[in-house]
Amino acid sequence: MANLLNRDIRIKIVGHTDSSGSDKLNMTVSLARSECILSIFISKGLGRDNFITIGAGSNEPLRKQITDQDSRLNRRVTFKVILVEK
Repeated sequence: MANLLNRDIRIKIVGHTDSSGSDKLNMTVSLARSECILSIFISKGLGRDNFITIGAGSNEPLRKQITDQDSRLNRRVTFKVILVEK
């Protein structure tokens, strides 16, 4: 579909954390989480140029953090597909 639209695809890998820890620490941890996933992709032969890594810290929780289960669910990585101009 991207080729039909004359676009390239980028995958944004977004690391997330729970709300424990400082904002600065959570940003560092979440970025490291996304970069770890990227390194796995690269080790499998995928090219770095198609990916963007960012850390969201605890700014985009999946759930309001009340239980330990909520905390575990907020520590995750998400993917966003982006179409860019060629």
